[in-house]
Amino acid sequence: VGINYQPPTVVPGGDLAKTERAVCCLCNTTAIVEAWARIDHKFDLMYSKRAFVH
Repeated sequence: VGINYQPPTVVPGGDLAKTERAVCCLCNTTAIVEAWARIDHKFDLMYSKRAFVH
């Protein structure tokens, strides 16, 4: 678990509310393998569209 004290970027008109901190938790259990598979698939789709390549 990690706490990021730098405020996350907020997109005007987006779904996320403005906050001062963000929390991240990484787990390695079989209970969340499907959730990680969905995130991985979405990342791969965005990367194939060059979303992270600047």
